Amino acid sequence: MPKQSNNLFSICACRNDCGFHMLMHTNVWDGHSKHVFEEKDIPNLRKILTHRWHTHSDNEAHEWKTLLKLE
Repeated sequence: MPKQSNNLFSICACRNDCGFHMLMHTNVWDGHSKHVFEEKDIPNLRKILTHRWHTHSDNEAHEWKTLLKLE
């Protein structure tokens, strides 16, 4: 699948990561500039976002470490 682009941001060529790229671009969007995320960055960014979601104050699964069998 060829890589597509428009004036705002590049659309990834990998079908599995397009949603992830969209989340990352939305997270850092300042209204006029774009950030470049490379495929090699994705595994670490997934870990960072997962940790943020689990430890967020609005997360109702307070015992998430137990639920994921991390403790």
